[in-house]
Amino acid sequence: MLNGVGGRTVQEAKQNLSPAEFASWVMYVNQYGSINPSRRIEFSLAQVSVQINHALGGHNTLADYMPHTKADDTISFEDAMESWT
Repeated sequence: MLNGVGGRTVQEAKQNLSPAEFASWVMYVNQYGSINPSRRIEFSLAQVSVQINHALGGHNTLADYMPHTKADDTISFEDAMESWT
């Protein structure tokens, strides 16, 4: 971190993030997906690839075009809260 530019460190976030704010972030991620830009790009490209595949008569799924995402790549709210303590 460069003199506070760019946000907080993980340790500072763990100390300063309230449970209510954490719950808000969990709801956001559950509704809109990961905030990781690489995953968002991978997901967008996978959507286009699946549409092209289906237009050409294929039967692939999003998972076939998302090698860095596991099907069970989610965490429950309780597990997330436990990992922050």
